[in-house]
Parts: sequence; structure tokens; C-alpha cells
Amino acid sequence: MKKQISVVLFVVALMCLNVPVHAQDDADVQKELEGLYKKLAEAHERKDLSAIIGLKTSDFHTFFTDGRVGDSKLMEEYSREFLKRNQPPFNLRFTIQKLTVSYNKLIAVAEVFQELARYQDLAGKRRKVETSVIQREIWAKTSEGWKLKSVDNVRDQKKFVDGTRVDPAKPYNPADPPYSPDDAARNAKCDEVVVRDKSHPVWKALDAQFAKFAEGVRKKDLDVLFAQYKPDFQAKEPTGEVWNREQTFGYIRNGMAQVKETIHTSNTVLRLAVCGEDEATATVLQQWYRMQMVAGKLRRMETNAVQDTHWVKTPEGWMLGSIDEIKGGAAFLDGKRIDLTKPPDPEAPAYDPYDPRPKQPVSDALFSTITDKGIESALQSYHALKQSNDYYVSESQLNALGYRLLNMKKVREAIEIFKLNVEAYPQSANVYDSLGEAHMTNGDKELAIRNYQRAVELNPQNTNAIGMLKKLREQ
Repeated sequence: MKKQISVVLFVVALMCLNVPVHAQDDADVQKELEGLYKKLAEAHERKDLSAIIGLKTSDFHTFFTDGRVGDSKLMEEYSREFLKRNQPPFNLRFTIQKLTVSYNKLIAVAEVFQELARYQDLAGKRRKVETSVIQREIWAKTSEGWKLKSVDNVRDQKKFVDGTRVDPAKPYNPADPPYSPDDAARNAKCDEVVVRDKSHPVWKALDAQFAKFAEGVRKKDLDVLFAQYKPDFQAKEPTGEVWNREQTFGYIRNGMAQVKETIHTSNTVLRLAVCGEDEATATVLQQWYRMQMVAGKLRRMETNAVQDTHWVKTPEGWMLGSIDEIKGGAAFLDGKRIDLTKPPDPEAPAYDPYDPRPKQPVSDALFSTITDKGIESALQSYHALKQSNDYYVSESQLNALGYRLLNMKKVREAIEIFKLNVEAYPQSANVYDSLGEAHMTNGDKELAIRNYQRAVELNPQNTNAIGMLKKLREQ
């Protein structure tokens, strides 16, 4: 069964990877990465999804500007849809603006300027779309060479359609005037006045609004939450990308759907500045501790962030106009610190931001071996990797690897990985559920039924397995 990644209420800040680096760029590594970027561009030109995936680690992830973490499966689907939606010829170029490499040469951090030209059907016409962006890309050295591990800090996005600059955060409308990001900056601003007295009317009014937020979160009352957002609300990430009101609402809905119970939530005003009588900026410490589903179980998740919230006084009262200056704090899963730059994994070692060589998921090495040498070699190396101090094994990682292979039409390989998960976690209903799905995809009805039945025995509330058994038995 597939699992969802976790999210937080507003927008989660992107966390930085702390790696020791050389004082100067490593010319050899840069040359290798430039070769890989060339392969990535060629794979897009061929619309070769397998080649694109093969250049990434099995736990590849992207940090969206709305705070979500896109895991390897989600990003694989994103690439698939991109190739469907866009038409060649592609002109994809990567320019490494800065490169830092860890002393052990296992991690490379590249600041990359990406430019892409292609064609799309927009507003009833085939149009040329040109985009550019600067982003940070983390590469990991594996036994099979360098693999792209993550993308974050996306910024300075530009988009042109048929030569006219457009707003990358809005749907394309040929009737819109050319986009000018500097227009808003030209608007005059009043002189802010810092308020230190908590009894100030604006401070009290915003405290009341935050109390409504907290009540809405505790009761999972989305109407109460959404009523406080202005129609033109925007959330701006440190990357510079803007998330509008509708996108924010969808994000909140997805996040709240995973939460069973809120233990504590608060927005503590750390600093308040007012601008006239109708505008105010509150810098707040946001804390949200809740019980939510992670890796198939109800777990305690704790997240913290500091962010600027900008408020406007309207005839209906104070409403939230925008959020920016987001800075993420420590996050914990069942009391163990986790790295918010990765999808939460309960079995991963505790996150230590100062560890230059953290353990890696064994699925990384397995995927590389499967891609280059085949499933038999991967199975032979599995137990040795499992005992290594460089890797750790987790149910969610093996499960994700199995589905990644399944989506690549490597059904036999996926079955073998799911079998490893059954071997490692024989009391987990989810591993049998996933193996059952793989056997069903392979056309083996008997084995599919056997594994779905075992999943139900271990978890009688497994509605997915129950539904699949009914479907299989009716065939």
C-alpha cells in the first residue's frame, strides 16, 4: 500500500544540508556532473523516463515551495506528466554556478542555473515556453557513480510564452499584460512602528485571530481556518516562489487529512510592527504537535517554524494577507529528531545536522545495483549492505523502492524487493499488501490472494486489502 508524506499547517521552511566542503570547487567532480547533466538533457529530448530516473537515487526528493517534500514516487509521476504535457524539441541546459564537495567526496552541492525551452498547447494554440530557474542540487556518490539526491532552494524563476514574460505562479492567459515582478516593489511603504506592549489593540486583535486558527486546527474545522485568509493571500518561500490562496488551501486540506489529533498548536507573537491603522506584520513562532499517520502507523509529529505573517484590517476584521520570511526549526517524530529535507522515516537514525556521513537507506545502493547489474546482484549484496555501518534498512524505504520499480514496469524486480520487506518485517500488514499488489500486476492471482489475505489477518481494518480480495475472488 502506498503511503503519503507529511506536511505542516502553513508552509514548512526548507532545511539546509550541513556538509564540510573544500575551499575551492573540485574540477574533477564538476566535469563528472556536467557529463551527467548532459545525459539528463538527452534523456528529456528522447522522452526517456527510465533514463531520467536512473540518474537519481532511490530516495530522490524535491522540496516544493509550499513546504511539501516530493518523494521519489511523486517526482517520478511529475516527470512522467511533464513529458506528456511538453513537446520537443527540448533545449535543456544546466550551468553549474557554484560547486562545493565534501572532504570525503561523497556529497556534492551544486548551485545550478537551469534553462529549458519546449512547446506546450496553451489557450488553444501550440506555443513556445521558455523557463529558467536557479536551484540547489545535492548529488551523492554511490557505488555506481554520482546520483542526484535532492533539489531545493528554488529561486529566481522566469517564464516566457511566445517571447512574452508571464507570471510563473499563475495560469497562462494570453490577454494578460507582460509580467513585471518589480511593480509591487515600486509601491510606497509606510514607516513601520514596532509595538512592544501586548495590551496594544492590534496585538490583542491578532492574538484573537491566532486563537481562532488554533481552534480550527484542533477541531479540524477548515471553514474556520480558511475564513481568515484574504482572497489574494500569498505565501512566499525563501526561494522566491509564490503560493496562492487556492494552492494553500489544497495544501492545508491534504495535511489535515493525515492528522488524527492535535496535541498542541500555537502561534506566539515574537515581534509586532504596525503600518498605519490597517496593516500589521507579526513575526510568530508556530508550533504544531499532533498525532498523524506516518509509515502506516499513528505517530507523534512535532514541527516548529518562525515566520512573518502580514495582516490587513478589512470591514470583516483582520485577515491574513501573506506569509514570508519562513525559517524552519527542529522537527521530531515520536521524540526522535528528523531531517525535514527528507520524507519522514520512523526507522531512520536520529538526525544529527553535524554528522558529515549519516547512514544512507539501503534502497539507494539496491536501486543502483538493480539498474546497472540486475536484481540478482542486488539480492546478493543486500545482506552485506544490511550489516554495513554505512546503510540502514527500513520498511518504508524498501516499500518505496518496490513501487518505484513497479512504476518502471520492472515487476519481477519489484516482487523480489517486496519479498525482502516481508522477510525483514513479517508482522507488518503493509508489506504483504504491497507484495499482493505486485503479484496481481504480474497476473499471479493465487499469490496475490495469499498475500492480501495475510495482510488482512495482520490488520483486519486494512480496507485496501479487503477490497482487493473481493475484486480478485470475483474474477
